[in-house]
Amino acid sequence: MAYRIIIIDDEKEISGGFAMFFPWKMLGYTVAGQFENPPAALDFLWKNEVDVVCLDVKMPGMDGLAMAEEIRSMPLLEEACAFHSLEVSVYGQRSGQPGA
Repeated sequence: MAYRIIIIDDEKEISGGFAMFFPWKMLGYTVAGQFENPPAALDFLWKNEVDVVCLDVKMPGMDGLAMAEEIRSMPLLEEACAFHSLEVSVYGQRSGQPGA
């Protein structure tokens, strides 16, 4: 059984490339969804079982770390990872906090 992952990034080209070119299947994952905005992803997460959420740190409206805090309360989520193409020290500091 493959692990289910969703990818969230406000830049469609990034999430699409990450979904398409990363060898998810070879690693035992299936991409269950790609989202460009956090509200749509949160709605999906409340309705679907997902093992891993991979999200951009810096997005308009709700950044990835704020979203990670919100999804921590979801009972069916195993892991979340955040990524960003630029080094942003405030995000790195926040993500290193316990529970982030």
